Amino acid sequence: METIHIHTESKNYDVFLGEGVLRTVHPFLANHFKDLTKILIITDETVAKIHLDTLLSCLPDYKPVVFTAPGEKKQKPLRFIMMLYLLPWRTVLTANLLFFRLAAGL
Repeated sequence: METIHIHTESKNYDVFLGEGVLRTVHPFLANHFKDLTKILIITDETVAKIHLDTLLSCLPDYKPVVFTAPGEKKQKPLRFIMMLYLLPWRTVLTANLLFFRLAAGL
């Protein structure tokens, strides 16, 4: 697993890449986000078919909310934005929310 440190003007964060990342998700979250109560996973149909069940099985304590966008061939930028906008945010937004992007590439 590789960690890439991202530094922007407004915030700093880490991106974790590589083989074995899913096996370390639960221990990592438990150690680094002790007050975490909810996870929002954003992915697309293609990646969800391959990896989502595995990821969800690694996160039983967090009851993740999943937003699945249309696959890349069907995805239109405006449609995706509208779908995300219409997500029932009050059911996911809490002070201890983690956004989790499950993707096949950058």
